[in-house]
Amino acid sequence: MNYSSDPIFAIDTTFVVDQRGTCQDLRWLFYVLQWARLDAVSKDSAVPGLDRNDTYSLRVPTPPKSEQMAVARWLDAELADLAGVTERIERQIALIREYRTRLTADVVTGKLDVRHVAPESPASVDGQAWSQEVEAAFADDEVEDIDHLDGEEDVDGGDG
Repeated sequence: MNYSSDPIFAIDTTFVVDQRGTCQDLRWLFYVLQWARLDAVSKDSAVPGLDRNDTYSLRVPTPPKSEQMAVARWLDAELADLAGVTERIERQIALIREYRTRLTADVVTGKLDVRHVAPESPASVDGQAWSQEVEAAFADDEVEDIDHLDGEEDVDGGDG
């Protein structure tokens, strides 16, 4: 489900709600339709499809338009905060994955020797104790290098 405050061109298989089809606040209606989980009532298996009659039969209490607008503004603000947090977390995940890739490459190519931290027998090693050993094997300055994985600064002076 998407919302656009700008005019759009919709293809014939798109279900569109605009000011011509309702007297409700469109932003509030967007949130109501998300809440209604219309994707769950799709009747098609290979290509998702929505029977318009399913939406027409949907009954929702409708507060006055001023309340709808207030609810939509509040949801916009709350969800904007969450979007910012989500973006930061996704960026951190991407950096950690990139760090893991670089770390794996360094171990495989021999740039980083981890034989001194490898367990003698994986079956006899407590996972937590081993992870603490690996963590302790890296100096703090090496761990800080993760901040530079965004491509802004090359920490090892090489080509990347």
